[in-house]
Amino acid sequence: RELTLDNCFLQNVPIARKIVRLTNLTALRIICCPNARFTDDFEALTALQELNLSNNGLRCVPFNPAVLMQLEKLDLSGNRLESLPGSMGQLEKLTD
Repeated sequence: RELTLDNCFLQNVPIARKIVRLTNLTALRIICCPNARFTDDFEALTALQELNLSNNGLRCVPFNPAVLMQLEKLDLSGNRLESLPGSMGQLEKLTD
């Protein structure tokens, strides 16, 4: 129930649209995949407890945090985030 994509050089692949079919995922790590395109389809992954999108050159958070209520760990480090959504504060289980 975990998926890790590390150091991928995928060109113009809409990552989330493929992954959202894996609705039982509890951990998703997409790390150092600078060419990946993220869509806002993460909302189907309601079982996610860990999400790591570090070092992907993101400028914005590619999901609505309010729908990932089971999220305990979130890593967005190494990106170029300009701001964080206000709904980030609704992630009550977030510890790391």
